[in-house]
Order: sequence, then structure tokens, then C-alpha cells
Amino acid sequence: MNKIHNIIIAISIAFISTTTYATSPRKPTVTDFSDDFNKLYANGKNIIIDKQGNIVNADYDFVEGIQEGLSKVRKDKKWGFIDKNLKVVIPLQYDRAKNFNEGLAVVAKNDKYGFIDKNGKVVIPLQYDYANNFSNGIASVVKNDKYGAINKGGELVVPFQYERSFIFNEGLARVEKNDKYGFIDKKGKVIAQLHYDEAERFQEGLALVKKDGKWGFINKQGKEVIQLQYDRASSFHEGLASVKKSNKWGAINKKGKVIIPFQYDYVHYFNKGMAEVRKDDKYGIINKQGKIIIPIELKGYFFESFQEGLKKFEKNKKWGFINKQGKVVVPFQYDSVSDFSEGLALVYKNDKYGFINKKGKVVIPLEYAYASSFSEGLAMVEKNDKGGFINKHNQQVIPFTYDIAYDFSEGLAVVGMIEDPSNIRAMPKFGYIDKQGTIVIPIQYKYAQSFDDGLAHVQTEDNKWFYINKRGQIIK
Repeated sequence: MNKIHNIIIAISIAFISTTTYATSPRKPTVTDFSDDFNKLYANGKNIIIDKQGNIVNADYDFVEGIQEGLSKVRKDKKWGFIDKNLKVVIPLQYDRAKNFNEGLAVVAKNDKYGFIDKNGKVVIPLQYDYANNFSNGIASVVKNDKYGAINKGGELVVPFQYERSFIFNEGLARVEKNDKYGFIDKKGKVIAQLHYDEAERFQEGLALVKKDGKWGFINKQGKEVIQLQYDRASSFHEGLASVKKSNKWGAINKKGKVIIPFQYDYVHYFNKGMAEVRKDDKYGIINKQGKIIIPIELKGYFFESFQEGLKKFEKNKKWGFINKQGKVVVPFQYDSVSDFSEGLALVYKNDKYGFINKKGKVVIPLEYAYASSFSEGLAMVEKNDKGGFINKHNQQVIPFTYDIAYDFSEGLAVVGMIEDPSNIRAMPKFGYIDKQGTIVIPIQYKYAQSFDDGLAHVQTEDNKWFYINKRGQIIK
């Protein structure tokens, strides 16, 4: 086994064994807040930073992403709203708050819920025991443990009589009463009687319902248009629904006609005209006519995992790639492969790593003891127990100097070096290099993560954690 791979395993074990909530919080989360700012979650706090990683505001305990132009924030257990420029638009005065939706936001004070507009004006009084956001002009609200619904004028359109109510979808909402489900319209009229044991939301004009252990479908008039006869079923996708009968799966159309025979152990939902199927622990892909596009003889996962137009599969313990038409474009000949990244895929055979293109041609020979996929035009590879970086022409860009190295992210890569190679228990220290191989942040940390939105999480020798920007400056 190669040296870098061994070091990675050792670091992972050491990191897990020494990690505690007191010394190492979960990985920081950096997300977009606005065109000018990002939101950093670190050490239990939400911090607003600029695009360079400088702290702009650390006053709030919680900062939500902007929705409909405003972000809800919390400080000292009170909620309010700020705009994209961090200006307080609605003072922090509420005990609870939800994001704005359809121009209004749910807020609560003294255990009563109501709605405000974007100017902070209370447009529906805080009088409910609970309230959900508006959806399609209707919001479900609770009084005395019963659900009803109001419109944006605050008028009660559905009486308080249900034990549970869901959001409106395609003009109808599921409701529950006495452990039975049905559907109502926006005026509160019962469209489908509450006599179903389970029900799913409407999708493509039909809703999946269950009664006496069998599943079927109703239309928006509440009529059972597909008989309740299936042991399991999923909602319609692209005009077809996967259904199970007599322990086998198939698919039906909206008239209940069997389009895909009941012959599979599972049929996934259709996506872009195709669905993954499983039979005898083997996977394949079929189209909407039931034609097998990719033979059911492979080991793989879901159709969505196609990367750059190709999907890796295993056959007889060897790996290759297939395109969406089911054609084998890279024969099943490798011991291991990675997904395509930047036009190339990392492959492994006879204890050596190299790279192939989408035609299956080996463009970088299988000559490396270890390697990772291309990222930002470079790939980390190992030779003679040292890691360096190559470009897509197999030219050495950064010399084989480091005991460990990770992929480039945002122009910088984490690298590590062991100070005393004679000590077999020695662990590396980490720093950062740029794409010219220049050390831009000194090799001094016990642990370091890749940069994400301008910040990286690092650990010092005394087990303290903090965040640094790309200049190596501490973000407290």
C-alpha cells in the first residue's frame, strides 16, 4: 500500500479519536448571503463575512439565508429581519419567526402566531396557537389543537376541525381527522373523503392513496381512477408510476395500464426518460417503453450519478464506464475507477494509478503509486513515497516533495511534511501552497482542511481550532 494513502488513514484515525465537541466543532459551513457577503457558521455562531473572509458582523446567534429579499436573524432569543446590506428592517422582537413566503412571514410572541409584511406591519393578528407559511395564497393555522386555514386577508376559509393539515399542492391539500386522510380545496370543500389510511400529495394530477393495505390513485375530483390494488407504489414522474404487486415491481401509466411488466425487484422513478431497475442484486436502466438501455448485469447506484455524461459500473469485479445510451465506452478492465472530473477519470490497475479520457484512451500512464482526481487543472500523484502535482499532459508542475497533499481548492492546496521521517509514529504538519508550488501559508498546523468560500478550518499543535483566510490571518 502506498505511503500517502497510509498517512491519510492514520490522520483520519487520529482526527476521529481526538475530536471532541469542546476542541473541534463540526466542519464550518460557508454559504452565500448576498452579492457582497457570505455567511459562516462556526463555533455555534453565525458570522457575516465579506468575500475576502473578513468579519463584517458577528452580532447574531443565528442568520438565515435571504428569502424574498430579507433574512431572519436571532439575538438574545429574539428574532427579526435584515436586508442584503445587513440593515435591520424588522426589529428583533419576536420569540419565533419563519422566512418570508408569498410576501408574508409567520411570527410569534407570547406563544401566539400571526403574520407580518416586509415593512414589519402585523397584517394578520398574533392569535393562533401555530401557523404555517402561505402556499398558493392559503396558510394552515391551529387553534385549540385543531387545524384550519386562512387566506391573506385573515379570513377563515377552512374551519378548525382537522388534526393535521398539509400545504396546498396543485390546488388541493391533504388533511387528517380521526387518523384518516382526505383532500380539501382552497374553500375548505372536501374533494376526497377522509377514509384513507395514508395519502401523498398530488403530483401530475393524481394522488397516491392507501386503504386496507393496498395503494392506488385518485384524481382531483376525488375519484379512484386507478384501483387500490398495489402492495407498494410511488407517485407519478414523467407520466409513469412505479408499483409493486406479488413481490415484483413494474410501472403503470395514468390510465392504470401496465407499461413495464412486473418482473423487477425494484423500479426507481423515471428521470429524463429513464429509470434504474434492480433484479437479482444487479442493476440496469430501462426507458419508458421498457426497453433495456443498460443491461441488468452491473453493480452501480442511481441514474443521477452520471458524471460528465458517463457512469461507472462494475461487472465481474472489474470497472468500466457506460454512456446514457447504454454503450460501453470504457471496457470493464480496471480494479477501481473514479468519476470523470474535468474530462479525465482516475483509474487503478495492477497497483498503479493513471488517467483515461472519455473514449477510454489512457492519456496519463498507470505509473503512480497513488493519485487523486483532477481539480482546478492539477492532480495530486505520488512517486517514491512523495506527493506532487501534474497537469493534464502528465507534466510535473509541483515537485514530488510532500509526505501528503490534497486537491487544489480555490487556488490553494493543503500539503503536509513529516519533520522526523525516522520516527514511524510521526505525523505531518500542514500548510498551503499555490499552483506555482509556493508555500503561501506556513507548514505549521496539526490539521488543516481545504478552503471553502475563502476560509479554511485549521488546528494548532495545542488542539485549538480556528479559521483562516487565504492570507493566513485568523478569523475569530
